[in-house]
Amino acid sequence: MDKKAMYAIIVVAILVVAGMAAVIAMNNGEKEQSSKNYINVVGRINTDGSGIYLKEGEKASDYIETVDVKPTSGEKYIEVGDKFIVFKAENWGGKLFGTPGTSTIQHIQLQTLVENVMGLKFKAYAIGSSMSKDTVYFDAVKSFAAYKEKTTGAQPLPITGAIIWEAQYSLALENKCVGLEITNNIFPGHTCCVIAGNTSFMESNSDSTVKFLVAYLEILDKMVKAIEDPTSEDYKKLVEVATNKVSMPSGTSTETKIKVIENALNIVKFGAHDENANDPLVDLRKDIATLAVDLKELGSIKKSYSDLGFESADDFAKKFVDGTYMKKAMEKDYKDDGSKVKIKLSVIAGDIHQIAIHYGVDIGIFDKYGIDIVISSQDNGPAVATALQAGEADLGLLGAPPITITVMNSSLVTA
Repeated sequence: MDKKAMYAIIVVAILVVAGMAAVIAMNNGEKEQSSKNYINVVGRINTDGSGIYLKEGEKASDYIETVDVKPTSGEKYIEVGDKFIVFKAENWGGKLFGTPGTSTIQHIQLQTLVENVMGLKFKAYAIGSSMSKDTVYFDAVKSFAAYKEKTTGAQPLPITGAIIWEAQYSLALENKCVGLEITNNIFPGHTCCVIAGNTSFMESNSDSTVKFLVAYLEILDKMVKAIEDPTSEDYKKLVEVATNKVSMPSGTSTETKIKVIENALNIVKFGAHDENANDPLVDLRKDIATLAVDLKELGSIKKSYSDLGFESADDFAKKFVDGTYMKKAMEKDYKDDGSKVKIKLSVIAGDIHQIAIHYGVDIGIFDKYGIDIVISSQDNGPAVATALQAGEADLGLLGAPPITITVMNSSLVTA
């Protein structure tokens, strides 16, 4: 064989090998691109902490009743511990209730009660439309101020009540609304708000993320002890910060604000992680897996876990909820070179569930850890999720449903 022929064979061989390598690289690249993780949940904020109220003059007993004896099969009820909460569906039908938004935990809870417990339909309200007795209607009511505006404005809406987070629920009660029930009693221990992060930021700033969580744990510990001792100076400071930060209508007296805040602090259950030290978010992960299925069934999520490439909701939750940062925070396992770190944090404006952030800034705990917190306030959880998705926030505090809905609908976490 002459040299030209030999060189030709070698060149062809090289090209074939290079082509195969390119195909392999392309396939691997496609596989990597199809496996995404743009947002992770890395901690809890609280469980419980919302309530359903009725307008002044309504009777709570017309809508629900708590009994000790198991109701008959024809009644609409849920079992909570050794009690039974009976829902009088005939009085809910044809009524309009406010929720903070269709992606919020409060909206999902009310929808669950209406559809799954009472067997009624749940539809958005259209001004001027007739209201059917087989349907409960909803409209956006993001605060007690919004409730007042929509019920007393130029075109008042026939709103019977609303489900809302604290301290808006306690504020409604202080303004002569009727307390129907707090979600602590209907959905005890339910996952409410969580800490989520832009995965790219956290992977590039692992120590800073852990340091933030270490500071957050210290703040929560101080807060919980303060709430347990209302005579302490720490409690007075917490109430002061909350009074200044939690949204209330203009003209609300300081005395009323303090009363509302103190009531709300006794309803919200603060906590950043579960009891399992080896897997501090194990229960949260189970809750998120259940939520992923329930939200799909309720129509809030367009893509199921299987659409995202997962074999089960548990597999989705394992990738979405990352407990490694919290575990390191509990062990204070991070490196600190003494430099100041800036973290862009998105929170829901005026929400007492997230008061730990403002309290921590006020008493200097973030400064102690060299963290410069840049806070941006949003109207609700979906807006926080959008900020995380867009990279406008490094970390965000929001409800579990809006972040789960955003992640699944936008395919931000895939197998």
